[in-house]
Amino acid sequence: MELVDPFFAAHRDVDPDRLVEVIRRCDQRFGLGLNPVWLRQVHMYFSTLRACPDAARGWGSHTRTPEHICSTYERNIMVDHYGVARLCFSGSFPGMQLDRPGDLRLFWREAEFIRAAMRGCNQFCGISHSVRRETSTCASRREVPLFPAPRPAARTIPVLADRGS
Repeated sequence: MELVDPFFAAHRDVDPDRLVEVIRRCDQRFGLGLNPVWLRQVHMYFSTLRACPDAARGWGSHTRTPEHICSTYERNIMVDHYGVARLCFSGSFPGMQLDRPGDLRLFWREAEFIRAAMRGCNQFCGISHSVRRETSTCASRREVPLFPAPRPAARTIPVLADRGS
């Protein structure tokens, strides 16, 4: 029996040229400062999706995008309702059952073999805002310090008492 994702099958036929045109118009109109790398990846993703022969399988499709656009494994842990931690939503990569305090930290620390495998993953789920490598705006590509610099000490301004006239 072939698994079918009716929503994915019904909503995959997006014209990538038209989509990018609309996004560019929004960028021009509202000054969004969109990242051109991200916009190119959106076009690539939807072009691949539109041409996918087994798109009705949804994330279970065997078709892959030509580019690796995901980096969830560098910053995310998903924990399902059974307590299994994973580095992405896909069941294609192993997870770890969380049973004891410290298991989440252990999973993150010991998951390099999973990250190594995921660096070659080109499944369709890579376009989600929470997993993609490139951010959608140029402003959010700025380097942000991990720990912000301490605020300067507040300066006090001496107040002269009103001595009357």
